[in-house]
Amino acid sequence: MLYFIIKKQNSVQSSEFDQMKSLEDLLKEVKTRIGVTRTSWQIKLDRASLTIVGHLEYMFAIAGQAAKTFQDETGESVDFVLEKSLEKIKNIMFTKEMQEALDTISSSIEKLKQFDLEAKQYGSPLFLLFAILKRVQADIMREQAENLADENETTFLPNQIFSMKRIGNYALNVYDASWALTKHGIAKTMLIEEEDILYTWFKDESQEAHCPKFILFKDDELESIILSIRGTFSIKDVVTDVVCVDQPFLDGHAHKGLVKGALQIITLVQESLKSAVQNHPGFKVVLTGHSLGAGTAELIYLELTLGASSNILPPGTKVECLALAPPPVYRSSTELPDKVQDSIKIIIFNNDLVPRLSLGNIANLLVKLRSLDDLNIPIISLISILINKISKEEEEHLQGIRDTLEKAQQTQFPHLQHPGRILHFKRIKQQIRPRSEDSSIFSTTILLLEGSENLLTTIDFTIHGKDNH
Repeated sequence: MLYFIIKKQNSVQSSEFDQMKSLEDLLKEVKTRIGVTRTSWQIKLDRASLTIVGHLEYMFAIAGQAAKTFQDETGESVDFVLEKSLEKIKNIMFTKEMQEALDTISSSIEKLKQFDLEAKQYGSPLFLLFAILKRVQADIMREQAENLADENETTFLPNQIFSMKRIGNYALNVYDASWALTKHGIAKTMLIEEEDILYTWFKDESQEAHCPKFILFKDDELESIILSIRGTFSIKDVVTDVVCVDQPFLDGHAHKGLVKGALQIITLVQESLKSAVQNHPGFKVVLTGHSLGAGTAELIYLELTLGASSNILPPGTKVECLALAPPPVYRSSTELPDKVQDSIKIIIFNNDLVPRLSLGNIANLLVKLRSLDDLNIPIISLISILINKISKEEEEHLQGIRDTLEKAQQTQFPHLQHPGRILHFKRIKQQIRPRSEDSSIFSTTILLLEGSENLLTTIDFTIHGKDNH
């Protein structure tokens, strides 16, 4: 069995008691600032049965009514006071990591306005719409987990475990290696010997001339020439980069920015790569990377095996790719040969966000949020659904939300796909099970569930198993 161990910043949400106390303090502040009392709006609050919903009902009732007639004593409008109060509610109800993830996707939605996708204001707070979508997705995933078939589960031979562990670490070590100042420092960080380094590109350039950072080296134990491509450090940069149109590539279309990076790397490394293969008969070429680096590695593989660059390597050279959490990068007009798909191994952990990030998927998310907002469900009902305080009316709202989200699909942007075999390490009942999955599971929907935030922090790729080989 293989496992991913993820080092995450500790972030514990407030207990319900702390949330209620924080909301109570917030309500007092709102009440004071707009100069009204509970009794002035005939709102009765039984402190013995105080709930989060009760607090929110109180706050929105006060602020909503006051917005019609009152001006904040400091000169600020009540709408502004309410806006700041909503921000405080978000801080109370969502962890820092979750807020960062939502802010990142929100910035993508802003960027999509250039494509004229209903660039209008939302009627409900955007973070509440995200939270409702997450709630519905969690319900659906739980239902699906109960019906998962065992035939998709995958097992590995000891030598496969060893190889994936070693190459996977190369894909992640290149992040720190790219900051090393000397060849010795690069080798030490990559856990290789200095003499095994064949070529490095760790230069900083202008954005226009930017080429992804990478290292080419040999691994005698694996009998491989390895090209490891660095991804981006920032999840926000990932989202910004994937919100990009595609371009013709081979017999289909691929992510425009990653195609540019892949071709730049090939131009820089081709002579060193050709020489390394010629000097090490029987060695295979392995391409690897993480996140955007993984997507770039996949496109380099396709170009070296199916494209105009296929003449770079001597005939018969075996080429493989191990991609850790890549975004969808390619859409072929025909089915890729089995040999090609079998040679690209894609590893995805649980509900990771990046393997689901593409222009088409983010546009799809936008359509779902718009459809949810257009239902005009009262904010209090949305909050009630979130904290599972559901009346018969909220049950009807929830079913309507599920039906609406299922039907809401964008058709403006074709979806990119994953071009290889996907190993999905899925958390099921406190166990992580490797499963073979189809690309469509990841290339049509963005999940906002726990596990999609893991790329916001450092990822330590560790595979536990017998390293016999």
